[in-house]
Amino acid sequence: MNATMIVLVAFAVLLVLIAAEMPIAFAMIFAGGVGLVLLRSFEVTTATFASLPFTSTASYGLTVIPMYILLGAFALHGRFADQIFAFAARILRRAPGGLGVATVGASAVFGAVSGSTAAAAVTIGRLTVPRMLAAGYSRRLAGGIAAIGGTLDCIIPPSIVLVIYAVLTQQSTAAMLVAGIVPGILSAIVYSLYIMVRALQASRHITVESPASELVTAGGGPPPSSPSAATVAESEPAPSPRAPDLDGPALEPPARPSAGYMTVGLVKATILFGIVIGGIYTGVFTPTESGAIGAAAALVMLLIDFRGHGGRALGTVLKRSLSEAAATTSMVVAIIFGAAVFSSMLVVSKVPQRLAAWMSQLDVPGPLLLAIVLLLLIPLGMFLETLSILTIVVPFLHPVLLAFGLDPVWVGILIVKVVALGMITPPVGIISFVVAGAVRELNVVDVFKGVMPFVVIDLVLVAGLFAFPELVTWLPAHVT
Repeated sequence: MNATMIVLVAFAVLLVLIAAEMPIAFAMIFAGGVGLVLLRSFEVTTATFASLPFTSTASYGLTVIPMYILLGAFALHGRFADQIFAFAARILRRAPGGLGVATVGASAVFGAVSGSTAAAAVTIGRLTVPRMLAAGYSRRLAGGIAAIGGTLDCIIPPSIVLVIYAVLTQQSTAAMLVAGIVPGILSAIVYSLYIMVRALQASRHITVESPASELVTAGGGPPPSSPSAATVAESEPAPSPRAPDLDGPALEPPARPSAGYMTVGLVKATILFGIVIGGIYTGVFTPTESGAIGAAAALVMLLIDFRGHGGRALGTVLKRSLSEAAATTSMVVAIIFGAAVFSSMLVVSKVPQRLAAWMSQLDVPGPLLLAIVLLLLIPLGMFLETLSILTIVVPFLHPVLLAFGLDPVWVGILIVKVVALGMITPPVGIISFVVAGAVRELNVVDVFKGVMPFVVIDLVLVAGLFAFPELVTWLPAHVT
């Protein structure tokens, strides 16, 4: 059996194990091990397994991952999400679709200090979906807004997905993180514009005589002249009760948030974003240092939020934050080790190198090849979750794309942006599932239908980033 057939066998084993719901880390370890045994020998494989767990993870650069995860865990368990949403809702209360735009804004800001995509989607969804429904948004639109907002965490730094991509491709973590700023902000703006257009269209088609059921299915609030729930909801963004945490205390927001309460959220976001991204961009901190200092700042904010709640409540929330951070970090490290095993098998087979050499002989421009790759990733994302795609596909494709002289940072942002679509599209769509599960007013079918217009918008955004690479590459080029 030649090397190409062995690689195909390894991929087949990997896909079968994933279909059998084996964790992706163990599936890659097993499939990569099978490939190494067939390519070399059992003795060589065991020797590789003896050294690879240390060599693949004993890197100072990887310490940025637990720091960002810990930062997000501390931010998640305080009042940060509610404060930033209350601020955005207050500022946008008179804008068309103000609650929807505020949801996207809160998701973007929360993503800028978190990096935990599913957790952020659940937190923002619980806070915002009931208010959007009360304001007359359809269940589809409200669920779609909450889900698409969760994908912003994949692209807006500090993104764990971008860090893992940088690790897998041996690119600069700082460059990858900074490269996500402009595409992330642009995505949030375009989502918001779509929501505003939907709200304006709904207002034009709603009359005073329209029954309440039409307001719900229209997807937007009633006209400004109608003194309905939407007017109250958007003029006074009083938060709904926060869903209780599974294993610990939840901080209940005030019934009517004051200006000071809302401003605190903006101050927190400014401090954390300034530490993480401002520190990296100015060269004051390395990515790891910015993550550590940001986590320390988030801890101080959490301690301030829980002052007066007693030592027991504080101890419970700290324990839960640390436990969640440890569990998530362990999962990510296991995936990195699994990817290292599978990549080692590919390196030994020399199939990617031969494929790159063969494709470099083709009279095909690099951008066209990249466009084909991105198109192929879209259906793949419908069946595999984000980290699975990155750890399986990126080590295989990266050397091929580099052989065509494409900018690796630009390629990385495009791939992550496309792969993030898989987090909301059926049948896997993990974010759509968690949003539907966290908000009792929604079901997953509503959310899947609600995200489809945003999927089209995202594809247009990817096309724009593809056509104008400077939107991605300009900012990283100025990182000191």
